[in-house]
Amino acid sequence: MSTKDRFSIPDFLVCPVCKGPLLASRGENRFELVCPSCAAAYEVRGGTPNMKPDAARPLAPEEARRWREKRRELTETLDR
Repeated sequence: MSTKDRFSIPDFLVCPVCKGPLLASRGENRFELVCPSCAAAYEVRGGTPNMKPDAARPLAPEEARRWREKRRELTETLDR
């Protein structure tokens, strides 16, 4: 299994608030699913995401902007 396969997000797993697509964020000590639209990050522990809206980590404005830009770039790449 490739690294890409291990960290792919199933299409049915969407933001619980806006139902938008999620992006994977892998930091040094954590793995999160990020919703750029809602500016929220959902923690993944032991391979299981905590998708409760009240448990989401709010993104700082600059961090949210970077994630929206990343989503736009990915969308443009897929549209080619």
